[in-house]
Amino acid sequence: MIANMLPAEVLLEIFSYCSLEDVAMSIPYVCSWWRDVSRDTCLWKHFVYRPLRTVTNKEIIDILRLSPQLKAVDFSKHYIRSDIVDVLIECCPKLERLCVPWDAFCNLNKCKISTALVNLKVLIFTGTELKNSALEYLSNQFPTLEHLEFSDLYFTKNELVAFLGKMQHQLHTLSFRCSSSDGHCILPYVAACKKIKTLCLHNLCDNLTVNLPLEKLPNLKSVTSLTLHISSLIAIRNYMRDFMFSPNLVELQLYVCPIFPNDFFSVTARNCPLLRKLTVHGCSTLLQDRSLGSLECFKKLTSLTICNNPYITNEGIKNLGKVSGLTYLDFYECKKLTVQCFTVICGFTNLRVLKFDLKNSNDVVDLSVGHVKNRSLQFMFYKCTSTVLEYFKKQGMVVRLLTDKSETFGMSVVL
Repeated sequence: MIANMLPAEVLLEIFSYCSLEDVAMSIPYVCSWWRDVSRDTCLWKHFVYRPLRTVTNKEIIDILRLSPQLKAVDFSKHYIRSDIVDVLIECCPKLERLCVPWDAFCNLNKCKISTALVNLKVLIFTGTELKNSALEYLSNQFPTLEHLEFSDLYFTKNELVAFLGKMQHQLHTLSFRCSSSDGHCILPYVAACKKIKTLCLHNLCDNLTVNLPLEKLPNLKSVTSLTLHISSLIAIRNYMRDFMFSPNLVELQLYVCPIFPNDFFSVTARNCPLLRKLTVHGCSTLLQDRSLGSLECFKKLTSLTICNNPYITNEGIKNLGKVSGLTYLDFYECKKLTVQCFTVICGFTNLRVLKFDLKNSNDVVDLSVGHVKNRSLQFMFYKCTSTVLEYFKKQGMVVRLLTDKSETFGMSVVL
């Protein structure tokens, strides 16, 4: 059988395109060689098991029993029971990443989890229910924990202060909510976390005059990725004045804030010369047609994502041509953009990936006007239809359906 003669490198490449379920439950039973290759650690490092609510507990248990190399599990779409955790602990000792609803985690045998899953580095919690003892337990029983996200949960000031005081020497990633009134107490403890590289801060205040004291964070020079969900103009100004001197910052994501100072981009570019990835969600006063050209001050910017912006038009896209290093461009819910802007965008010679909404399936013919200018450009669509799919197949374009949860019902087209 020819398949038995294929080298491991070739099989690993082929298996990487298969689903986790196929790699765990089908491929190992083809032959002993395939079984051995399917257990390679390199193959499993990118797999994340995400059972949906429609999947039965028995199906989950069967998968876990056949996945000893599994490193990441996401139970955010499925209520995890104690019998599933028992199998997970028994059969997946190499687990490094666990996403679970907070209320479910509080009801589990946490001692068993922390004792058995000694490689666990990432914990992501969903939901809003609070049980104080579980947060305290995290800080005492997970010595290997480096990455923690609980941005959907609401903890008291005292809980967060106690937790951060114990975890400050091991956290590399932290995502949490903080009100402006509590920020004066909490943010100094965040600043003491010297190893943090990724920080996501959700500010709960909707009052534009209330100050979130970001000046408490200037010592976090290690941060390379920063996400801010902030609604206070004063907080943004403090961020620019006190915190934005971060020479190592590579990724910046901005959400919600309706008002930005006019010099925001120039100050950010001057103080963060290594910035490569920028995401602006909402923040409609920050990015408009005339301000898109100001992004040229980011000399190393390669990735730009603009979401939910009602002001950017086709005319403004021309200004993006000044940002010569862009390789990735994503427009989502930018309602004034039409496919007629493709002629301009396809002229961006370094651009490799373009993602956007298709509002009218009949408009896709406009793609053919400009795509010949950049044959290496890959299109990714949100909310594609069967009509769109058929059009690109007739044009001889390679179509790949997107399966990532953030791109559900999307597709990719390689010209």
